[in-house]
Amino acid sequence: MATKGKFHCKTPAKAQVNFRKHQRIVMNRTARRRNNQLMKGASMKLSEITNKDEYEFTHGHLPKGNGYWAFEITGGDGDGAYTKDTIFQYGNFTQARRSAIKVFKSMSGRIKEIIEVKVLP
Repeated sequence: MATKGKFHCKTPAKAQVNFRKHQRIVMNRTARRRNNQLMKGASMKLSEITNKDEYEFTHGHLPKGNGYWAFEITGGDGDGAYTKDTIFQYGNFTQARRSAIKVFKSMSGRIKEIIEVKVLP
C-alpha cells in the first residue's frame, strides 16, 4: 500500500477542525470544573483558572521560564458584568502572571474576581 507522503491523513483543513474540536472540549471541561468549584462555595486557585491549552497546542510544551508573556484576563464584578483585557508582562511565568493580574485589577477598579487567565501564544 503506497502513501502519498508522511502526513497523508493530516490535511490542513482536518487539522483546523481537530483544533476547534479540542478547544470546545477543553472549554467545556474548564467550565464544568469552575461550576463545580463555585457550587461548593470554594474559590479557585490561580493555577486552576489559568488556561494554558492554546499555548501548549502552539508550542508543544507548557509555558515556563523567563520571557515576555501575553495574558488575556477575564474578570467579573460579581453582578454579571465582565471585563476582558490583554496584558503584557516580562519575567518569570508565575511572577508575570501575578503582576499581570495586579495591573488588570488596578486598571479596572470594580473587578472582584478573576474568572480566567489565558496564556496567549
